[in-house]
Amino acid sequence: IILTFDDGPSPGVTNRILDILQDYDIKATFFVIGNKVKAHPELMKRILDEGHIVGNHSMTHSPLKNLDPVLWEKKVRSEVLDAHEVIFPYMGNNRHFYFRAPEAAWAQKYASFLNTDPVGKEYVGPILWDIGGEIEYRNGKYPDCSIEYT
Repeated sequence: IILTFDDGPSPGVTNRILDILQDYDIKATFFVIGNKVKAHPELMKRILDEGHIVGNHSMTHSPLKNLDPVLWEKKVRSEVLDAHEVIFPYMGNNRHFYFRAPEAAWAQKYASFLNTDPVGKEYVGPILWDIGGEIEYRNGKYPDCSIEYT
């Protein structure tokens, strides 16, 4: 079993989760948002100090879907690579860089684009909620979602 927590760090929530994990000597992966990392470095330090893994969950948690056909590269770069710059100091427990796309909105062209960047090509992901298979949503399957492992 792999425990993952998204959308933090959030005061009042992340610290309570960390307390419970510490009580039971359990490690988890925290997929964090760059803007929240900047706002709460003390929680990020605690995540790192307690031996958890940190993953990239974008800079602003903006879903990467319905992007402008001309400007999508700029958006993907800012959401993934700008977040990496903020999150990187807290990735000391990682063997790899991990990315989880907000709302699982992802396309093969994003992976191909990121694989041209020296940092982007070092990422594994996007990491979804299950191993293998397709993501299912309440209203059916999301049609533009793929996983690219490098």
